[in-house]
Amino acid sequence: EAKDEKKEGVGEIKEKDFVLIDITGKIKKTGDIFITTDEEVAKNEEIHDPNSLYKPYLVIVGENFSIQGLAIKGVSPELMGMKVGETKTIEVPPEDAFGERSSKRIKTYSMKNVKKVEKNPLLGKRITIDNKSGVITRIDRGRVNIDFNHPYAGLYINYEVTIKEKITDKEEKINKLIQSRIPLKDPNQIEIKREEETISLILPGQIAFQLAKHLPMIKLGLSMDIQRNFEVKTVKFIETYGENMFGGGLAHNHDHDHNHDH
Repeated sequence: EAKDEKKEGVGEIKEKDFVLIDITGKIKKTGDIFITTDEEVAKNEEIHDPNSLYKPYLVIVGENFSIQGLAIKGVSPELMGMKVGETKTIEVPPEDAFGERSSKRIKTYSMKNVKKVEKNPLLGKRITIDNKSGVITRIDRGRVNIDFNHPYAGLYINYEVTIKEKITDKEEKINKLIQSRIPLKDPNQIEIKREEETISLILPGQIAFQLAKHLPMIKLGLSMDIQRNFEVKTVKFIETYGENMFGGGLAHNHDHDHNHDH
């Protein structure tokens, strides 16, 4: 019976468990949905993004996580004690969600500087200046106020979370970690090799090429995830380039070591 329990993932969810969740985030005050893993909900709410993956997301219980590029805070610890198949609404206060609103995050710029980045500054328009995204809240005599508070700052958030599955198999855990960092249509495109305290991830060159500038951060995140959750000292990334890529001709092998010894 114990074997069945392990397979089904029965029992309460504990810290460090690997679980797949469905999640929908709403502004408590208005009921507006701003993020969801449910494609139907996204379409109904007119927030559907064809580039986003709508499927249960991997969470390592107790650790913060991101969904569709948005950091979700205050949810992971609340999963402890839940069971597979259970749905729960988790209320997250502003300080644990997107922060309190602060007048210090409202800055004043000269119209001249604003026009360098936005030719037509209008009230309520969101612009990027000094590498930060903010909303124009006031225009007065050549001065422009820009509010850099997060759009949901100061708001209570309700997350509706369903635990879909608990993952117990070590290889599957690593596979799901890779999928959470690299959204592949076919997860088998990346080969995993394990030798003692080293894990090698073999990426087809085409995937490495498509990820381009994001690849260094993905490698760093993945190697830290793997080292933190498995008895692994070194994570190697091997990119393979063969003749059938990009019309042939390329055949070299980049071997990247990420060696974080603890």
